[in-house]
Amino acid sequence: MLVVAFAGQGSQRAGMGSTLFPRYRDVVNCANRILGYSLQDLCAAGGPRLTRTEFTQPAVFVVNKLLYEDTLANDGIVPDVMIGHSLGEINALHATGVLDFEEALQLVKARGAFMAEHNGNGAMVALVGERDQLLHEVSTNESEVYVANDNSPRQIVVAGTKDGIKRLSQRLSLQQAATVIPLAVSGPFHCPLMAGVDDRMGEYLEGCLLREPCIPVVSNYSAQPYRSDVMRTWLAKQVVSTVRWLETIQYLSGSGPLAVREIATSPVLTPLIEDCLKRMRESVMP
Repeated sequence: MLVVAFAGQGSQRAGMGSTLFPRYRDVVNCANRILGYSLQDLCAAGGPRLTRTEFTQPAVFVVNKLLYEDTLANDGIVPDVMIGHSLGEINALHATGVLDFEEALQLVKARGAFMAEHNGNGAMVALVGERDQLLHEVSTNESEVYVANDNSPRQIVVAGTKDGIKRLSQRLSLQQAATVIPLAVSGPFHCPLMAGVDDRMGEYLEGCLLREPCIPVVSNYSAQPYRSDVMRTWLAKQVVSTVRWLETIQYLSGSGPLAVREIATSPVLTPLIEDCLKRMRESVMP
């Protein structure tokens, strides 16, 4: 089964899209009109502005779209299912016909603005270590820290208040229980500190025409394929809920061997997916 996986925030790089923008001028011009600024200039400059979620999200979404268009043109792949990590899920929904490009970019623009306006004054870090131990530490010792991304057997991402993240990071470092990697993000995404953003997303989505996907898209919120009756709810709740990436890979692997094609400026999801699959293979070895 061929799975296409779109990366989200964290995959952005200065200079991304530079070879694609000249070849997809109509798409880029349309994006610049919707956004009100030059994506080419934003991506070329990089720096702090590209890490602000209201700019990161549109930039990553458009570059992902161009990378996927290029992949289709060059390789002619035919995916069986699509997934996306956080923001990348909107790329998957666009690629499967749920939203056209302008509708999807308008949604991404709104999503970035809502999340920027309600940033929760928090922080996020990636924790590399044994997942079960890390989950125990978060659930038993920190009331101000939440699992934002359940990525693999060896990595989770947590979000929370700056003080809570600092306490947890110091404790895990002293215990040598995890490698702590601060993330260059502008808020504590995918956790209850973003409460209210889901309501605003829900209201925005009420005005959107969401079509049936032409191939399945597995939701971050549920780790199950999107259905028309829950699409708006799951897409809105995603921004305040854990990205269930490990469960998503487990769900997909139940259908047989996976071949994964990541769509990203740099490979951020492939190592996580390989870690998930490796641990699953080990668990069934005699």
